[in-house]
Amino acid sequence: MQVEAPTGWRTGWRDRLLWSEVCAAESPYPETARMVRMARESVELLTADQGRLLGFARIVGRRR
Repeated sequence: MQVEAPTGWRTGWRDRLLWSEVCAAESPYPETARMVRMARESVELLTADQGRLLGFARIVGRRR
């Protein structure tokens, strides 16, 4: 694979934090208890890290 456009998303961790907070608070289905727990753990992890190590990246590649 040839990587063509790697791009860091410096504030991506904040978007992920917001998404995780919403998933943890608003999940209406009891069968998603595992997902709610994972979302809460993600909130704790992202809050502690504050974007130092965790974030988002966009990578565009092409098969050779």
